[in-house]
Amino acid sequence: MIAMRSAGVVYSGPMGDSQKPTHTNTLPQPGKGWEDFDEDPQKLRADALMELGNIERVESNYEGALKNYAEAMGLYEGLGDLNGLARILYVVGDIHRAQSRYAQAETCFSQASALFRQVGNRRMEGSVLGNLAMMYQEQGAYDHAIEHSQQALSINRAVGNKRAEGTVLGHLGGVYQSLGKYAEAIAHYNQALSIKIEVGDRLGEGIVLGHLGGVYQSMGKHNEAINHLHQALAVQREIGNKLQEGGVLGNLGDVLLKQGRLKEAAKHLQTAIRRCDSIIPAAAGAFQGSLALIRAKQGDLETARSLLSTGEGLVAPIPLELGKFLCKKGEIHLLSGERAAAESAYKQAQGIAKELNVKTNSQLVRSILELESLLHSKTTN
Repeated sequence: MIAMRSAGVVYSGPMGDSQKPTHTNTLPQPGKGWEDFDEDPQKLRADALMELGNIERVESNYEGALKNYAEAMGLYEGLGDLNGLARILYVVGDIHRAQSRYAQAETCFSQASALFRQVGNRRMEGSVLGNLAMMYQEQGAYDHAIEHSQQALSINRAVGNKRAEGTVLGHLGGVYQSLGKYAEAIAHYNQALSIKIEVGDRLGEGIVLGHLGGVYQSMGKHNEAINHLHQALAVQREIGNKLQEGGVLGNLGDVLLKQGRLKEAAKHLQTAIRRCDSIIPAAAGAFQGSLALIRAKQGDLETARSLLSTGEGLVAPIPLELGKFLCKKGEIHLLSGERAAAESAYKQAQGIAKELNVKTNSQLVRSILELESLLHSKTTN
């Protein structure tokens, strides 16, 4: 299942569950308009740079965002503004996490969490701990993920942040799902779903329903998975969230692919690719990998190769997604009778897993093991 997350796009992060900056790109220079404000000009400039960085981040211009954040960070440090500095560290950490630079992300998140705790901003401390937990989950470091999720949950309950409480419960469900503890995963997802409904968070409700579809897929209960994904799809269509709709359609396509319902799967994946292409290219690339596998199974190897070529370029900036994509690529090469190319894709995926230091229970490692099993079966047949 593809999680529809990227820096600045629908996740429980520095800008909330679904917020985007709405500020303009106007940035006054010191001495040119700042005299009309009562606040310190350096503080105003730092805040404006922060907002410019947020806009660049939403547009996936990470280089531009980091440049603005770096300048803002220097200003906040000079002012002794620890809260501002913590906010910068948080969003910079999220960019590193989105690009699978986990060591840098961990450093930024840990520093941000400590600073928020120091200034007494418990709400933001809980948010940072939640993102740390998600990062550990992506790496397959599930003990750390559970530990930080529980810390975030305690803080969110203490400050009365019900929306964030529901989000963290959903993340815990994802951890237990990854561990194969499906009963616990479903229990946490259902708790999260109840809270999302209670607070009127329709977007969050749809996301959790999609996750429930994912856990039922993991259990091999494909009909239950499809039922929950259809519910998620109805919610996202009702609120008009085309991006999340695309993500659900892509995940629905993956379930149908597992069932061998190739024509239906292809239809959903094609729509998902169109929805995600300009906003979360890596998700579009991942879905292209699934569609390529369908085309290969249908005997259309030329189209499969074309989709592989395009999709790999889209997932390449995110090593975790690239590793999973390479496993699909390896299976397609096997279907094409290209064993050497399949083994090469397998070794590349292994190298990525080693470089990212992901654990044996991670989705990437499971995908590698599935490809390894296919390679072995082709050898023995």
